[in-house]
Amino acid sequence: MEQMQVERRQLNEQICKSAKFYSGTENLIHATENKELKERAVLELTSVCSQWDLLREQLRDLNSNIDAFQNSEGQLTLTMLAVAFKESVAVERAPTCLSRVIMEHYSEDPEKYHNEINDFLTLREHMQHPSCDAEGIKQVMEYYNQLFFLDLRFSEPEKSNGIHFSWYDLLSGDLVDQFTVDFERACVLFNLGALYSQIGTKQDRSTVKGVSEAMVNYQRAAGVFRFISDNFINPPCPDLSENAQNALGSLMMAQVHECAFEKAALEDSPPADKDALLLTRLRLVVKCYKDVQKYLVDNQDVPTAWLAIVMAKTKHFAALSYYYAAKVCIALDTFPEIFNSQQIGSKEFAMKFARFYLDCALENHEQALRYVKNNKHLRQISTITEIFEHTQTRSVSLSEQVAKAEEILDFIEVHPLSFSKAESIFEPLPPLFHWVKTCDIFARLGPLRVFNSRNNWTLARRVNLVRQENSFGFTVKGNTPVTIASVDPGSPAERAGLHEEDIVVRVNQHDVKWANHQEVVALIKAAGDSFCLYVVSLVKGSKSLSL
Repeated sequence: MEQMQVERRQLNEQICKSAKFYSGTENLIHATENKELKERAVLELTSVCSQWDLLREQLRDLNSNIDAFQNSEGQLTLTMLAVAFKESVAVERAPTCLSRVIMEHYSEDPEKYHNEINDFLTLREHMQHPSCDAEGIKQVMEYYNQLFFLDLRFSEPEKSNGIHFSWYDLLSGDLVDQFTVDFERACVLFNLGALYSQIGTKQDRSTVKGVSEAMVNYQRAAGVFRFISDNFINPPCPDLSENAQNALGSLMMAQVHECAFEKAALEDSPPADKDALLLTRLRLVVKCYKDVQKYLVDNQDVPTAWLAIVMAKTKHFAALSYYYAAKVCIALDTFPEIFNSQQIGSKEFAMKFARFYLDCALENHEQALRYVKNNKHLRQISTITEIFEHTQTRSVSLSEQVAKAEEILDFIEVHPLSFSKAESIFEPLPPLFHWVKTCDIFARLGPLRVFNSRNNWTLARRVNLVRQENSFGFTVKGNTPVTIASVDPGSPAERAGLHEEDIVVRVNQHDVKWANHQEVVALIKAAGDSFCLYVVSLVKGSKSLSL
């Protein structure tokens, strides 16, 4: 899987170079009046387009390498789809941009925050290559939560902080640049959803525990993709579009219901009850995969293997639905019975239904295998063909038994199974961002509800205070930060220029932006008869944020 990401990064870089070359050549054609130069540029443009198309085709082939994400242990289970990570470009201007805001907005020495800036960059680097486990989830979530602090600390209203976030579109390989933290958030979330899908696909689904773990991870992936769709409007790249997120969310939920079928098949229950339960689960699986097809079929950047396996699975699970419907009919022993909105009046009628359903099963088995054989990527995954052929053989065997059982009534019209009315029993799980406790890397800048990029305040004023008549003439209130509650008229505090609502940032050499009321009072008492107080005042229009 790591090698796959390396190949993706190389392809993305080549696609980006081709795009830049194409743009430059096109501009030259429009700008030059030299006929010979223009003709050469047109020929060059044709060559670039061919190269560009070839690189995109290679990327589609890479995205079709679905076997790289599969579990290689345990018994035979059907291939699942996992989403690959989006690739990002390093934010090289971040140290300069963050230092500028620290100096200009917070009036602090940027050199003192060298470690914090490095910690942020390290956190981002780790987020881009997370491990495929709970620790990887933690790494991605921690960085995502840190972006909340970054936005409030450094994103000034109606003014870019200058940090250039660049991400490659997963499907097309195009490089998209944005200055907004929201874009970075959306891309990080995409990789969080991708990571959940990869963890789900790595589970050993031959056990109840493994298939249950896979279900939860696919539900969490679906929840992340839904969150992106609901919270990020008009994203700048196709893989973040509403249609793409709906497609990925629907795919993950289809795999959730596929796992639910697998889990029901693994659990013990009476045969007749189990066949009916499996049929219920399967009808929902078919409905879900049909929904996924609607999103994938018109998108030319969708990997061919994705669409092929979704269509193959739709037919495969339809075949299984008809197989278990036949088994339910064969097991009927009380009549009349209502099945698939039709009345079955006798054992002969039940066998007629079973015969029809098995014919439908065999037809769907053939179509499922055809989709596999027609796709070069699916042909290379032997487990798919093996499972499809095994279930086909089982349906053929039961079909032969039914045909030999007795003469079947010909005048009964049997309706095909209905899949569209199946009701979902599972929902996407929303992302639990609070699961990872994240500390503000730039906390030394001061309490965020006051010292943030939305607020403005005066430069720190030095107030020299000398005790007179056993008093400095002021009181303080609040915590982190402590503010001036009152200033006595004619007092040393008033004469020194202290005002109500001034924010205390230092007492002598002690930084007290994060100090509570008791700590500030203790420092003042320990100072004796004179000390220096450093205060700032919020500019009109600034206010404390509710966090």
